Amino acid sequence: MMKAPQRRIFILAGMPRTATTFLYQRFQEHPAIFCPFRKETNFFSVNYHKGADWYRRLYSDMADGQIGADVSPVYFLDELAIDRIRAFEPGTPVILGVRPASEWALSWYTQMLNSHVGAKPGFEEFVTGYTLPISGGEIWQDFRKCFVRRMIDRYRDSFGDNILLYHYRALRECPLELINGIESFLGVPQHFSEDNLTNEIVNAGTRRNIGFITHLLSREKFVDFVGRTAPRRLTQAVRNAYVALGTNKGTAKRPSFSDEEVVLAKEIFAEDDRWTESLFSDSSIQLGCSEILASEDSQG
Repeated sequence: MMKAPQRRIFILAGMPRTATTFLYQRFQEHPAIFCPFRKETNFFSVNYHKGADWYRRLYSDMADGQIGADVSPVYFLDELAIDRIRAFEPGTPVILGVRPASEWALSWYTQMLNSHVGAKPGFEEFVTGYTLPISGGEIWQDFRKCFVRRMIDRYRDSFGDNILLYHYRALRECPLELINGIESFLGVPQHFSEDNLTNEIVNAGTRRNIGFITHLLSREKFVDFVGRTAPRRLTQAVRNAYVALGTNKGTAKRPSFSDEEVVLAKEIFAEDDRWTESLFSDSSIQLGCSEILASEDSQG
């Protein structure tokens, strides 16, 4: 008996707070991209113990000719995820969004404060040694010693030309070019144009959260139960409605940080910030180590 072909999947591995929810919603609109009912499978990280069969079942309804999306920003925080992705399917396409490190850390901290229940750490603890509870598991995070650069370098070294990196500013300056660049990278037909691309802030750091719903969505057993019992399209529609409910209309209000938190972020991430801006000095999007989309500044 011939072995059934593996479902083709691509990974959006983070960073957290780089418009991954926006991209997940756009992927749902693309006829050649399949999105499972849950945005973040977290399989190659805290859900790895559930096994490959559990992961593949999430994509069991994928049609021939489609590519599946795994949008799990936590992979950027978990170095084990890199080798697990490579071992699962050689040649898996990986997308990595990048944001200036000090800005990213403050935004990631804000989301944690808004979405996690229970005791919350101060900013210094959060970035220098904190056990992050997520999907029923835990990830240890310590962002010192050029964590951002080390992780980006590991992803680039591990996936070569099978990785696309984009700078967060591309979502502000050239969202359509970014989306079309991703379509090209994945080898899917171009679907998006100026006529059909929705471009609005979703899942902003200042979005409103409904405590009870946020708590339910953080419970892995509840999420799995929903996946087993509710139609995929329905769960996606409910999730998108929840995100829209908390979306800031118009200009989003920026979160407020203390002077001490801002200074600490700049101190801890100073080298990461310099390196990241250097990496994207001539390009908003890169394929492996190659520039594929020049930034507006470099275009003059």
